[in-house]
Amino acid sequence: MTWIWTNGIPRLATIRMTPAGLELTTGGSEALKTVPCKEPMEAFCTLGVYIAGSGSQAKQAAVLRTHSEAYQDSLQKASLTPSEAYWSYMMYLRPRLNYPLPCCSLTSAQCRTIQAPALAVFLPKLHLNRHTSQAVLFGSLKYGGLGLPELYTDQVHGQLKLLIGHLKLQDEAGFKSCVFCQNSSFS
Repeated sequence: MTWIWTNGIPRLATIRMTPAGLELTTGGSEALKTVPCKEPMEAFCTLGVYIAGSGSQAKQAAVLRTHSEAYQDSLQKASLTPSEAYWSYMMYLRPRLNYPLPCCSLTSAQCRTIQAPALAVFLPKLHLNRHTSQAVLFGSLKYGGLGLPELYTDQVHGQLKLLIGHLKLQDEAGFKSCVFCQNSSFS
């Protein structure tokens, strides 16, 4: 990534603005390999998460929405009992959608958009109206809700698990993200 500063305001440079090349060796080989250049808004997949230099989450949201739509198509054609439909959602789709979430910063609206196709076909399989209030769908069993997992909540939960893991390890990622650590005698 290269930054262009104009009147004290930074913006990411495009490949055209700063043409350059980068070559690295791989493994024990002496041969140079060219690292491909990416535009700031162009996302690339690394360990199953789509990351763009600009921080855009559009590609990741689109990929997750595709998973939800594929599930919708499959479930629509399947003749499953409510129990089987529930377990297909929990054991197949949910892990598929949750894997990249801790590394994302999707909004609540984006998460609802991703989850919508799957819920549209999943809820009727449970003999529920697909227009049932989200407060009932995602609400706690304790308060009369169905306790279905909400994608946005899963994202925040995953992020907190990563943060707590780094804090316990006392590594650089955890230390730099901990406000208490930065403002105390630890630093």
